[in-house]
Amino acid sequence: MPKHIDVIGAPIDAGGGRSGAAEGPGALIAGGILSRLEAAGHTVCHRDIFEASRDAPLSVKPVKTRRTANVNEVAEAIALLAAQTFASLRTGHTPLVLGGDHSVVVGSIGAALHPDLLSGKELGLIWIDAHYDAHTGKTTSSGNANGMPLASILGRGLRAFRTPIGGRKIHPSNVIHIGAGKKDCEPEEITLLDRMKVRRFTEADILATGMIPVGEAYAELCGRVDAIWVSFDLDAVNHYWAPGVAYPNQGGLSYQSLMQLATFLASKGKIIGADIVEHTPRLEKWDALGRPLTATLATEFAIRLFE
Repeated sequence: MPKHIDVIGAPIDAGGGRSGAAEGPGALIAGGILSRLEAAGHTVCHRDIFEASRDAPLSVKPVKTRRTANVNEVAEAIALLAAQTFASLRTGHTPLVLGGDHSVVVGSIGAALHPDLLSGKELGLIWIDAHYDAHTGKTTSSGNANGMPLASILGRGLRAFRTPIGGRKIHPSNVIHIGAGKKDCEPEEITLLDRMKVRRFTEADILATGMIPVGEAYAELCGRVDAIWVSFDLDAVNHYWAPGVAYPNQGGLSYQSLMQLATFLASKGKIIGADIVEHTPRLEKWDALGRPLTATLATEFAIRLFE
């Protein structure tokens, strides 16, 4: 069914330990994501959060912290994205957020959790990522905000990043994390997610059993919630298909597994919005036909997700 998709650029990399993700939204658009979505039958509009802020500036109260880098810059981007996402959802459109680093999605998911939109209904969250992103301000060793967004959405992250514009935290039983590897998945994060009983399917799980158990868990989740948000970090995919990320994945999901997952997610008709984040185009590679590998994969994922 054709949708009205609002593509929202969030060009920020202040939450990451390496620069470059701020160039991601522009590269994905240059790679043809807008025209491909239109060719699939959707109506597509595009704007980025900083362009919007010139029309309606937001004031974010400064926060002081020694443990988290660039906290105020990240908090401002989160607030700007929350406002844009809320406006899109309120009009019945489908937001597609292009990051930028993963920290900013506290704004998009926080907006989707707003009580004025849910009206007592439940939101489910699919988090596709090679990392858990479940550090708090107390457990982080890097100080990078892009290691904290899932904890923030669960109500445990740095207070400055928690669901803005009146949003609420998501219930842990409504979250499925997919694709975590062994690298940079730290014990403190695993302890938090285990304690909160967040359902997890690691890279090793998927390699051993395929995507069928994921699909079964998703079907069960869709039976309990009214809407689904999908947050996809491109580093969840093997570097052969997604080289253009700050931390290329030597393991990760295959192209085939990712597309199978996108088909599973689309099949229930409950997706109200999505994030695609952490593209670092300066590290991009091209196929024999001259197509950017990471941008093409991101576009194919979005097309299948919104079918």
